[in-house]
Amino acid sequence: MNRSTDGRYPNLDILRLALALEVLILHTHAFDTGAVLWLPIHPVAAFVCISGLLIPHSFSTSNGWPHFAFKRLLRVGPALVLALLLVTVLFGPTAAGGTFLFYVTAGLTGSSNFDGPLWSLAVEEVLYAGHALTRAVRKLWRVETVALLFIVSCALYARFAPGHQNLERYFRLFSAFFLGNVASFYRDRLQRLKPAWIVVAFATALLLVNFGELSRMMYMISDSIVCATVVVFALAMPQVTFKVHDISYGTYVYHAPLLALFVGRFHIHGWLLWLMTVPSVLLLATLSWFLIERRALRFKNAVRKARTPKDQERPVLESSG
Repeated sequence: MNRSTDGRYPNLDILRLALALEVLILHTHAFDTGAVLWLPIHPVAAFVCISGLLIPHSFSTSNGWPHFAFKRLLRVGPALVLALLLVTVLFGPTAAGGTFLFYVTAGLTGSSNFDGPLWSLAVEEVLYAGHALTRAVRKLWRVETVALLFIVSCALYARFAPGHQNLERYFRLFSAFFLGNVASFYRDRLQRLKPAWIVVAFATALLLVNFGELSRMMYMISDSIVCATVVVFALAMPQVTFKVHDISYGTYVYHAPLLALFVGRFHIHGWLLWLMTVPSVLLLATLSWFLIERRALRFKNAVRKARTPKDQERPVLESSG
């Protein structure tokens, strides 16, 4: 079945897992060799693009913004708390405090941080809050609003971000999120696109990123387009029929503390680092999903208003993730 009618896209769950594994590979290679490994898809921007696509549906099936915020808290909170506890156990309370400060400031404080990927979670939460604000006034949620927000972010980038690494990476996520928002308006049409056209768009954007004479801002926008084409490709392809358990988030938030332990404390490198890191991260992410995260998500409709018996006969549609 190509088109999803219930807001769930198993292909996106597979894509999220692939992106989480890409982050794991990139960071393990960096910890091992000190070098940056090139891969064609920016994984964090692609994660945020998927969020930009799915979050509008999640808000639409929420009972107002408090319920939407509650669902987001249940999704990101348990694994985040466990990640901070992991840092506390491995490196002590001071390290956990520095890591938490790094998280809440979206990476602006770089000292005593043992879980670098957490910076992007704070940026996503800002984007979710902004989305909730646009939905507070129903008539504001239009594709024109998304376009305006994107233009404003470009203007702010041009004024403040050049040469500032943190602001540049914020802009990359903003542009990816807004592209996902635009895709959400045209989701049905995008699902009917021929995959060949999407592959052509992907290849064109990838060539621009790597060989085009682009400004820094256009480079990051083109990079976000690369991510968006991958997300659209996952939409347009027939959806897989098997269930994919969402261990991608756990993989993302747990791997950095383990790498810091293996490399920073025990000075493990080479094949032994890979042999220890990859299985331990995937095992921890799997245990986290089945024992904590999935159980927490069972309460995501706990704050709904009571529905009438007639309403209870209707299925409640929820987006994946």
